[in-house]
Amino acid sequence: MNLYEQVTNQIIELMETATSSQELWSKIGSTDLFAPKNHVTGDFYNGINILILAAAMQKFGYQHNEWLTFNQAKANNLKVRKGEKSTVCVFYKPIEKDTVNPESGEVEKERFAIAKPFYLFNVAQLENVTISNNETSLENEFSKIEAGEIILNNLIEKKGAAIQIGSSDSAYYVPSVDKIVLPAKEQFTKAEYFYSVLFHEASHWTGNKSRLDRNLSGRFGSQSYAMEELIAELSSAFTCAKTGIVKHTIENHACYLKSWLQVLKNDTKAIFTAAAQAQKAHEFIMN
Repeated sequence: MNLYEQVTNQIIELMETATSSQELWSKIGSTDLFAPKNHVTGDFYNGINILILAAAMQKFGYQHNEWLTFNQAKANNLKVRKGEKSTVCVFYKPIEKDTVNPESGEVEKERFAIAKPFYLFNVAQLENVTISNNETSLENEFSKIEAGEIILNNLIEKKGAAIQIGSSDSAYYVPSVDKIVLPAKEQFTKAEYFYSVLFHEASHWTGNKSRLDRNLSGRFGSQSYAMEELIAELSSAFTCAKTGIVKHTIENHACYLKSWLQVLKNDTKAIFTAAAQAQKAHEFIMN
C-alpha cells in the first residue's frame, strides 16, 4: 500500500463512522477545537495533516491535539510508551532534475514535489506528561465572535466581497454575480454558527476565476461538484480551527458525505488535492 492509499484509507475510515456531513465535523470538533500543533515548537500542522491527525484523534480517542516526533520526544527527555504506534503524516520534498527541451535541445531544470511520510506521536502516547485542558470561558466566546467579525469585515472592506445578509433563509455563493448570500445572524442557534457558514461560502468565493480559479461549474451530483464542496468544507473547517469557532453546516445531508466518499474511493490522490486547495482558500480568507 503506497502513501496516498494509506492516507486516503484513514480519511475514508473517519468519514464512514459518520452518517452526515454535520456529524463528521462534530466528531472532529468534539475532541479539540484547535488545529493540531507540534508539542515542542508550537507550530500548527496544515493541509492534509489536519485531516490525518483528526482521523487519529477520533480513532484512538485522544483528547489533546498536540503531537511530536520520536526524536523530539527523545531530545526533550520525554518517553513514548512501549508498544505505541505512530501516525503517518505527509510532507512534500522539493525535487529538481535536468530535462532536455525537445524543441530547443537545451537542458532545463524541472522542479516538482513528491509526498514523503513522517511520523508523529500524540502527547497521550507519552509517559508522565500533563497537558492543561483548553477550557471555554465567556471571554473566549467573545473572542471567537470578534475573530469571526474581523474576518467578515476584512472580506467586505479589504477584499471587496459582495456579502448579502438576511435576505434568504439559505446560505449560498452565486458565481455568475460573484455574491455570497447568508441568513440573518439571529437565525442561527449559536452566534458562532453564522461565521462557520460564512467561512464555507467564502471558501467557494475564493474559487472565482479572479482569485484562485477553481472549477465552480459542476452540477449537483457530479464529481466536480462533490470535489468543490469538499474543498469548501475543509477550508471552513481549517478556518474554524484557527478561530476556535465550532464547525457547523446548514446543509446537513448524508448525500454530501456519500459523494465525498465516492470521490476518495475513485482517486487516492483526491484528498491530497482537496486539502491543498482548501489550505489555499483558508489562507486567502485569513490573509
